[in-house]
Amino acid sequence: FIPTASTYASEFGQLSCDMEWYEQALLNKFHRGLRGSIKYLLSKAPKSASLSQVISQVIHCDNHLL
Repeated sequence: FIPTASTYASEFGQLSCDMEWYEQALLNKFHRGLRGSIKYLLSKAPKSASLSQVISQVIHCDNHLL
């Protein structure tokens, strides 16, 4: 079972609330957990600076793949 990007983002958001990490560390960790097809689509998209922007892009990419 591969969760949807929105499920992954929701679970990641819940877990990251308990961590006191900097934004860049959260971005890196979030990116590591993505499927390869999502990472590929993200590599073609404009770079986003915030975790919330990246999450929006990831959900958009995932919806495009479905």
